[in-house]
Amino acid sequence: MTDRIPAHGTPGRYQGPRRHNRWQACRCDDCRAAGRRTAKAQGLRRLRGVPSYVGRETVAAHVRTLLDAGWTRVQIADTAQVGRKTVWNVLNSSLATVQTGTAQALLALEPADAPDFKPALGATRRVRALSAMGWTLAWTARQTGLSETALRDISSGRNKTIRREHFETLDRVYRRFAVRLGPSEAAMKTARAKQWVTAAAWNDIDDPKDKPHSVLGQCHRQRKAA
Repeated sequence: MTDRIPAHGTPGRYQGPRRHNRWQACRCDDCRAAGRRTAKAQGLRRLRGVPSYVGRETVAAHVRTLLDAGWTRVQIADTAQVGRKTVWNVLNSSLATVQTGTAQALLALEPADAPDFKPALGATRRVRALSAMGWTLAWTARQTGLSETALRDISSGRNKTIRREHFETLDRVYRRFAVRLGPSEAAMKTARAKQWVTAAAWNDIDDPKDKPHSVLGQCHRQRKAA
């Protein structure tokens, strides 16, 4: 796992990677200023007797609360202006402490300020239903403005949340085309192999407790037998 390159004017970009990587520390005026501000803040903490490190578990518990409230790890890292791997380390490493500056940045985030996200289950079922009717992911991507990679992650169930605006865009396409037969037999065969169901199989496609009436393979066998 590698971190993205920090933006110019941040302490991380001035400091550079802590181990070999493909990017170099920056010494432009903005990055130098950020480095000086960080050094002054550290010196002030020492003068005030504020410890340089705090217990990791306290910070990790707060990050888990943020995740439960709908934040993603990427959003937490970007909003707190810390490395994405830093968030991973806070949650998963065996280290006992976290730098005070990092801890303060993470603890300053409030669960109630989570971006406008909602569970992705309904979106996952919608993308699968479109595929089951013969609409490819590439076609759905063009209609919604989402990337094909994002739709693939949604359809696989890897994404647990989705932006509300993206969900609403996808829902509009779903409502218009989910009951129309698409042109791609390959998409239908793939959906059948994965047992993805059409819109007609759901009583309430957004209800986590709802179960589909049947899967594509079973429907296909029933039609063939009839």
